[in-house]
Amino acid sequence: MPHLWIVTAAAFATALATGLGALPFYLRKDLSKTQQGLANALAAGLMIGASVLLIQAGNKAALWPTLGGLTLGIVLAYAIHIGLAYKEPSSMIAERPRTALSRRGMMIVLIMTLHSGAEGISIGVAFGPGDELGFLVTLAMALQNIPEGLAIALVLVPSGVSVGQATLWAIVSSLPQPLLALPAYFAVLSFEPLMPWGLGLAAGAMIWMCLADLLPESFKSCNAATAGTIATFGLAAMMLLDAAL
Repeated sequence: MPHLWIVTAAAFATALATGLGALPFYLRKDLSKTQQGLANALAAGLMIGASVLLIQAGNKAALWPTLGGLTLGIVLAYAIHIGLAYKEPSSMIAERPRTALSRRGMMIVLIMTLHSGAEGISIGVAFGPGDELGFLVTLAMALQNIPEGLAIALVLVPSGVSVGQATLWAIVSSLPQPLLALPAYFAVLSFEPLMPWGLGLAAGAMIWMCLADLLPESFKSCNAATAGTIATFGLAAMMLLDAAL
């Protein structure tokens, strides 16, 4: 029973850490069109960096399930895009409540929720062998969740969602971590084979959104070379964070 509470608290801590990513927007809420484009580019870079890390982790476990999950993630992201696709007149955008999500906002929350599910399984599986590995993985996940929360806020806030609501949406997107960590902890042998599938699926969905949505939208709002540079810095930041951990 003590382990149940330890795993639960650790997984919830990683979810709450995601909300910290929205902190910069408490200082600056209103962005120009160019700044919104750069925000999309930075979000794309962070998400691609996170995807690379997921693929690397999946490959260490099993290559083909990771590739299978990657393919499923691409198909799933496209299906979500088709399901949510609609044209919003400018008048609707202006009148939309600040708590409402745009199509792009809904996509990033859904895709990052898938991403969190894979991380939740990782946390639970890590606690199986012992607390030391579990706490190490929890710390790594919590620190990586902060820039992932920033990526969510970078998309939601410029689209009209309030900073407080963006913080809550970031945390909500990480709730699968505590929800899946406990079952994975109690059934390590059953959940461990699912890890590479989940990691690949999350990576494929995030990469698709970055290449098909965030970056093209960014190029419309600002200089493509500048946007590409910002995205590259975002990717490099995620890789450096992983190296530091």
